[in-house]
Amino acid sequence: FPSLFHRHLVGVVASNGELSHDASLKGSHFIQLCSQRSIPILFLQNTAPHTAEPTSISQAEAHSHRLKAQASMMAAVACAGVPKITIVIGGCYGSESYLMCGRSFSPNFLFLWPNARVALVDSRHFSTVPRAGDEDWTGDESELKQLKEKLEEESSAFYSSARLWDDGVILPQNTRKVITQCLEIVEQQQHQLLSPWQHPIIRM
Repeated sequence: FPSLFHRHLVGVVASNGELSHDASLKGSHFIQLCSQRSIPILFLQNTAPHTAEPTSISQAEAHSHRLKAQASMMAAVACAGVPKITIVIGGCYGSESYLMCGRSFSPNFLFLWPNARVALVDSRHFSTVPRAGDEDWTGDESELKQLKEKLEEESSAFYSSARLWDDGVILPQNTRKVITQCLEIVEQQQHQLLSPWQHPIIRM
């Protein structure tokens, strides 16, 4: 539990790319520990787009184990009864953004760096995604270009903040100052009457 922000004790969960089985399991245990000790959690999110589906039995088995560990971490994040602050420093793609307390999990504060991207898929991989109901569709080039441009525009940090989907865009050099201010705000939450802490149901 690094005390990085003045006198505030905070647990930091950071991701850089795809979350593996071991990383998800470790994150689940860490989040539950922070919740039990009433320590706020800071998520630094840079998740990667989904990779290709498994093509062999061994890959499918490994993929299944990884999803099980990710479900454990997702349950821990959802049931954590402590303040949660999320900073998207890079990509915020797909279901792995839920593990890092993305927008769908309603963190107490959600900020984005100017380079952040929030979308289900990366526009660079959009050409590999088939149209719904037509697996053999390769797509018209002009139509595909328009869709990629639209996705590129609507996944930007400024598009998100302009519609109040988050708490704003912050500069990297101001991140420490903003987090300190957020911790000072959520510190008041410990004096409020909160609902009983819920334990996640985790498959063993």
